[in-house]
Amino acid sequence: MRWVRQAWRWLWDQEAPAPKLAPIGEIRKIRAEFHAALMDMQSAKAFQVRYQIEASRSLRELWHLRADVFEIVAENRGEGEAKARVAALNHHFPEGPARSPRESNRSAKVTTW
Repeated sequence: MRWVRQAWRWLWDQEAPAPKLAPIGEIRKIRAEFHAALMDMQSAKAFQVRYQIEASRSLRELWHLRADVFEIVAENRGEGEAKARVAALNHHFPEGPARSPRESNRSAKVTTW
């Protein structure tokens, strides 16, 4: 499967963006804040997301878990509370997920053959 993805990237001239690395201590601190945002949630989905938070290895993975945190909190405490909790998490991601300079400069990919 890996060679298919690599061939696809080569075919379409896609470069995988380098993941934004953070010190291990910082990742642990951010994970703790994500856990705190879900502390009073007891649903099966909340437990699943807690597991995903603990298994996350990068800021990019945590960035994508924000939507799950929002959904769970909105279902249990309301949309206003969900916005407040996710806003508290957003300060760790001032620029959004890491993107390559080539991705940010254009919205469509053009390949010349």
